[in-house]
Amino acid sequence: MKGFRKQQEKKEASPPPVLMSEEEIKVVRDSWYQVMHPTSSTPQKFIKTPLSLQQEYPFAPPLSPASLFTYTFYSNLFILHPELRSMFSNIHAQSAALAGVVSTSVNMLNNIEALAPKLEAMGRAHRDLYNVKSEMYETVGEVLLLSLRERLGEGWSGSIEKGILIFPNIP
Repeated sequence: MKGFRKQQEKKEASPPPVLMSEEEIKVVRDSWYQVMHPTSSTPQKFIKTPLSLQQEYPFAPPLSPASLFTYTFYSNLFILHPELRSMFSNIHAQSAALAGVVSTSVNMLNNIEALAPKLEAMGRAHRDLYNVKSEMYETVGEVLLLSLRERLGEGWSGSIEKGILIFPNIP
């Protein structure tokens, strides 16, 4: 029972989940909806930004809005942090997983108590299986914001950034 006690102590030491206001949830959901269902004001193709002009990657430009977002995300991640590229052996599978995690998280924002344990478990799995360090999540958060800003174009606002910045504090 020693292991159980250790797990229980660890569980009790976790900070309480951060709750979002209904307005913050709406802003995050609306922005993710815009990314997944682009309009004429949302960039609908991969746009060469100053970052992406610096380097090309061996994966094909995407066709769907979800793959366009993940293409933008991973292009930005590998341009800003090329040392992380070796951690991703199957970028296509990882892209699908990223879009799924973001979509699920956005859909569960009104139930943080259920979302937090899922994100904590995912964080533990990434730490144990892929040797992901806690400081890497800050990098991912920065790249997530940059990629959302690029995908939303003129639809980007400070309130979107404020809502997204809550994510790292959920688990």
